[in-house]
Amino acid sequence: MGTVELTNRNATLQPRHLDLGGTTKAGDSHQAGAHGEGLKLALLVFMRGCQNHSVRCRSGGFNWRFDFTPRGRLVCRLHRMSSQAIHKAEDQARRLTERTLLPFAAMPAGDVQFVIGETHKGRDELGNSVRRSGVTRQEFDDWTKAALFLCENVEDGAIVSTEYGDLLTDPRLRGNIYLKGLLLSESTSTRSASITSLPLKFGYNFAHGKTNRERQSVAGAGEEAEAILAIWGSVLAAKPDMAAELSEMLNSPTPPKYADVIGAKECMGLEMATVLRDYLTGQPFSGKWYYSGRDKAKVSGMPPLAKRPDS
Repeated sequence: MGTVELTNRNATLQPRHLDLGGTTKAGDSHQAGAHGEGLKLALLVFMRGCQNHSVRCRSGGFNWRFDFTPRGRLVCRLHRMSSQAIHKAEDQARRLTERTLLPFAAMPAGDVQFVIGETHKGRDELGNSVRRSGVTRQEFDDWTKAALFLCENVEDGAIVSTEYGDLLTDPRLRGNIYLKGLLLSESTSTRSASITSLPLKFGYNFAHGKTNRERQSVAGAGEEAEAILAIWGSVLAAKPDMAAELSEMLNSPTPPKYADVIGAKECMGLEMATVLRDYLTGQPFSGKWYYSGRDKAKVSGMPPLAKRPDS
């Protein structure tokens, strides 16, 4: 067991951010959250029940200590750090960077730093005195799944990046949906990560969008479909050979239908359709028309068009 430290460089928290709705992310298109509830929900999840982890924060030259009161209310106590305490913390952080893999020294007055898993005494959600638990390696490994950039041993070329997001082809990432690098939902044997409940053949990391209130999907099925097809459009422009994968999903038997292409009829652009056409015909458009076997059967029994007398 041990502790986990999370540091956000050149940032700060204000006491108002402890209120429901308080957020630094509103209007920032690069951030995945904006509801102003995430910090409070994370504190509850970490500190209560079987997790039982302590959480403290340093920001703006203050120590923020979170705990439950004897009546079970979640509170935060702020204590201003003296200049000597700040210098001591900076010196300790600097020494850690010299003998560990830490890439930088956290600054108590200029960064936001959370420390999770210190094993001191506290109170649980019922107000009872408890000894806090450290973070196990298994817990830490489970937490890192939530961030795409922390996923280890991803095969080369298994993440195809575009301006609209990433197509994820690694077997361990297929079926997962991320927003701006953070996991929204992962598919299981009984449930799809897609808001449509249809299976996903690939995984996706959307570069744009907002989450629903449960943070398990983007705002709606239409937004999800548009985001997926936008990624595929850019992927085909750069790697036309991927048209085989898209064609296979479009022509899959029913069931299964894939959530990856559920919005193709409405969202597929001309450029994407052109790449698909060239893949299916094996050549650029030459003036010939091609029909599926089903469509050909519909017209095979119709009489030929009568010629006009003057033709």
